[in-house]
Amino acid sequence: MTAFIFFVFTKASTSKRKKFRVLYLSKPIFNQDVKALISNSKEFEYYFFPRLLLSTICKLFISNFDELNDANYHPLTKDSEGVINLRNFLRKFINAYLMLLKFDIVLAGNFVYTQQQEFFWVLKERNIPVVVIYKEGMFPINRYDEMIDIFYKTKEFRGEKILLYNQKIRDTLLKAAVPGITKENSVVVGIPRFDNYFEKSNIKENSHLIVLFSFEADVKSNYLLDNPSNKAEFDKISKKFHQIFAEFCIKNKKYKLIVKTKSTPTAISYANNIYQEYQETLGNQLIITSTKTAEKLIRSARFIAAYSSTTLIEALLLDKILICPDFRKLMKSKSQDILYPHTSLANYLNTARELEDVIVKGISNQIYSEKTKLEFLKNMVFRADGKVSERVEYELLSIMKERNRG
Repeated sequence: MTAFIFFVFTKASTSKRKKFRVLYLSKPIFNQDVKALISNSKEFEYYFFPRLLLSTICKLFISNFDELNDANYHPLTKDSEGVINLRNFLRKFINAYLMLLKFDIVLAGNFVYTQQQEFFWVLKERNIPVVVIYKEGMFPINRYDEMIDIFYKTKEFRGEKILLYNQKIRDTLLKAAVPGITKENSVVVGIPRFDNYFEKSNIKENSHLIVLFSFEADVKSNYLLDNPSNKAEFDKISKKFHQIFAEFCIKNKKYKLIVKTKSTPTAISYANNIYQEYQETLGNQLIITSTKTAEKLIRSARFIAAYSSTTLIEALLLDKILICPDFRKLMKSKSQDILYPHTSLANYLNTARELEDVIVKGISNQIYSEKTKLEFLKNMVFRADGKVSERVEYELLSIMKERNRG
């Protein structure tokens, strides 16, 4: 019955029959990478798998599952009776699911999610390959080493191959000595969804549209701030950065603001709480969304605002005007975001007056050479050539060929 429920929620994302089937574990940003793979795939059919439903199964066998996270999962569950029983159940579940839908590879966007751990363990036991296109791990260029203890200390990789956005992420994971990740099974490919930016689009740019990719101050400060005593000031600057766009639009009626949040309840709540006082005044000048895709929003807008986000890289590919909060006084000698040291790629500001100078008066600090842009892109996205999906498909096909030889 459990397998049937999962099967009902599984959705085919491709219409044409192809040689191999990929079951992908849904996650919003990762889904955009998969969408790019689907558009360019010659050999693989893709099927949406309801990843979060796995949590329901885990809770039946691990009593404290809701208290677990990616940092404490392995230390607290290792060889526990609950985990052993969960694996036994998953063996039966996978057998039953395969009778309903046969698949060749499982694809995921991260290797740390708690509900995936024993699922991956049993898949490996069944000799069904798990490939991760790691959608995380991008940090300010001079802060990768300090992130090892923060992000990777207690993690394990239970897949067959991990595909990475850039070389620095690979170097960091290898230096962190994450169990299961080796030189042989880690490959740098780039960011699949960025392939779309090398294709023609019918979306026209609106010179009076601003898109702000909202960020939660707590999330960013937890790993970017060295001095906890600066947290209150960081929160204050973050909130004010969000507010100045609303204040700007109140003063400049022809401009429209779209605030894009992540899909988590806390991210949506953070943005809604900030903009609540402005919604009546701004009316249809303000839209808050968690569902619109980054690509469509970036293509539509002239001005893109964000903080230490891959959306800034996407916007740079399309030569948009970038706007970022200025946290330099809190960071001191440390880089404050992923654009470092190429700070000329964006406008850093904290006041409504500075914002008006950039948008209305065209007084921009975003002055850079093509050489600077290409150097930054090479460090962050490996190759900005529109062929990432081809490289991913090559790696997937290599696994299938190896299986067939075996």
